[in-house]
Amino acid sequence: MKPDQQPKNESLIARIHRLIRWFFYQFEVPFNQLVSERYNPFYYLGALTVFTLMLLTGTGLYLFIYYSPTADNVFESIRYVNDEVFLGSLLRSIHHYGSDLLIILMILHMMRTFAHEKYRGYRWVAWVSGVMLLVFTLIEGVTGYIMIWNSRSQFIAINSSKLLASLKVLGDDIPRAFSSIELMSYWIMWILLAIHILIPIAMLGVLFMHVSRMTRPKLMPPRPLIFGTLGILIVISALFPVPLFEKANFMEMAQVEHVDWFYLFLTPIIEDTPPSIIWLGFVGLTMLLMGVPWYRGKLKVDTAIVNLDNCTGCTACSKDCPYDAINMQDRTDGRRYKKEPFINSSKCAGCGICIGSCDHLGMDLHELKVVDIEAQAQEYLKQTDSSGYLGIFCGHSVLNPIIFNPQDKSLRSESRMGVISLPCAGVVGKALIQKLYEMGAKGVVVAACRINDCHYREGNQWLHDRLDNTRVPKMRLEKDSKPFLALSFSQTEAKDSIEQITAFIDQSQKKTSFKPTQWFQSLSSGNKAIQAIKLTVAATVLAAIFGFGAIDPDKHTYGTIEGHGMLRVSYFYKSHRASCGEMEQVAKSVATSKDNKKMTFDEISKQRNEEFKKRVLRKGCPRTRQNSFVSILIDGEQVLKKKFIPAGFGNDGLTYINLQYVLPVGTHRVTLLMSEDEAGTLYPQKHEQTFQFKEKQILFIDYKQNQAQFFNRK
Repeated sequence: MKPDQQPKNESLIARIHRLIRWFFYQFEVPFNQLVSERYNPFYYLGALTVFTLMLLTGTGLYLFIYYSPTADNVFESIRYVNDEVFLGSLLRSIHHYGSDLLIILMILHMMRTFAHEKYRGYRWVAWVSGVMLLVFTLIEGVTGYIMIWNSRSQFIAINSSKLLASLKVLGDDIPRAFSSIELMSYWIMWILLAIHILIPIAMLGVLFMHVSRMTRPKLMPPRPLIFGTLGILIVISALFPVPLFEKANFMEMAQVEHVDWFYLFLTPIIEDTPPSIIWLGFVGLTMLLMGVPWYRGKLKVDTAIVNLDNCTGCTACSKDCPYDAINMQDRTDGRRYKKEPFINSSKCAGCGICIGSCDHLGMDLHELKVVDIEAQAQEYLKQTDSSGYLGIFCGHSVLNPIIFNPQDKSLRSESRMGVISLPCAGVVGKALIQKLYEMGAKGVVVAACRINDCHYREGNQWLHDRLDNTRVPKMRLEKDSKPFLALSFSQTEAKDSIEQITAFIDQSQKKTSFKPTQWFQSLSSGNKAIQAIKLTVAATVLAAIFGFGAIDPDKHTYGTIEGHGMLRVSYFYKSHRASCGEMEQVAKSVATSKDNKKMTFDEISKQRNEEFKKRVLRKGCPRTRQNSFVSILIDGEQVLKKKFIPAGFGNDGLTYINLQYVLPVGTHRVTLLMSEDEAGTLYPQKHEQTFQFKEKQILFIDYKQNQAQFFNRK
């Protein structure tokens, strides 16, 4: 259905779903016509994501062999892999571009799942775990960039540490660890490496949760897609090898060249945006995505029920259930059969596939029963203008209001066929088809989704296998010689499907027996030349998106300002404790006699020694330390002034001072003023020096508490 072909009274969310579906159809239909629906990559987005994750694991293990996680050697180990190791540069590039492909596949998979409404009700676990996997992937990508320790890594590390420091959980001084090689802990790269390894392990657990409610999850795509994906990554990696960039230099301003927009999309705003805004946006967007399954209210599911009178305990329904909602248990009605199905209603999707699996009418849905389906068919066949042809359409994907008339339940452009809408084409089994023919149907058409694109995962595949006599209950239609056709197509191909249905009716009316070479057919719609052009345009669009996001041909640069250097002030300061007043007041607040009466300080002095008096003072004086006020003057003009609060729950710890200021290149007189009151009169300290700033150069001023003096850190 095109975007402008919208049904009346359509809700906003339905319009969004339809618009996104239309976008995907522009890629899927040409693939189906020119390649095959069995190898359409858009039907395997989840499996391709898992394959890409496995590929990244393999290339990551190869790179790990040569990785040296120490601040001094980490960049040199990456350089060695890139320049000396066999296929090192190629594998490093595959690892890089594979990470970008992973994000693209995840986003496309989520968009397509959203467009086809496969996120509500029983599918909420898969959706929520999918959002978790996306968050883990973004964190994994950021840690991977830092581990290279080039100029881009330095920029990411500094700004990421500022975000973490703003949470006040790990301390305010995290950015200081990435400001000098002397301050950088030996274990930082080891910690990053551990995180980079532990996240994929955690992702395996979340992936298990993601597929926990599915039977036979497709974790790997077909081989042609595996080789095609690998080939594309190899070609891109060979043509555009990932640059190494320069080693991180603490005495120069960090910068990002060639932004990877799939992971570093915050780069343009991260320096100037308050961390609270970034965290609010990140947490808010994550929670918004997490809550998608519940925004439209509870999904009503017509769950399955068991007709024990007809059940033989054959286990076919349990084997065919795509969501592991049917388990076999011991018989409860005393009949001679050993087993009976048990329906887990919390997992049941209401697809009705189990109905088609049972050759004895032992399964039903609570509201839509087999007798109701037969009654609909009987009602149409009894009409005087009925031609006797019935169409059983999948109601989730192929029933298009443009071609379907819901009032008289018929096709708008083919009045000779009555239409019965079912949740899934997998409802159709041998028993139902035989019953329709017994009621007088001259021909039956089953309209199903494309293979591998069933709304309920496997319904159309089981229908195909039953018609092919490779899955029970086998149809064996060749014995009846009755007109029958199962046709798979997508909603956007609805008009073309009518032409094939019309041709089927015309053909069956001319023949006394009907034996098509293939009972299950995939619709071939549109001109192949036009479809090839569409596919070329679509592939070009995807390639452009990937190229812009991963390669950044415009070579955006962030983090430095041309013709400027930076002044960085970073140190710890132990300020004085806040005044506690007269000693007598302190003693009165803490010292009591045995009868709980307050004692004066003189009385305490008579009873205890001087050490006791000091202990009383320590207990009586507040532990809170003074705030620190720091000002920066450039060439005599104040450019920055900020108050810093001591760390600790009682503000009784060290004060972390962290300031930076970007200034033009040239010679400047830098003055640093610090005091413990805003007026600058309490414990004032001053540092002044003249410095020749070069482009991108950093002047790092630190402080020695034991000597009470400032110094330039190298």
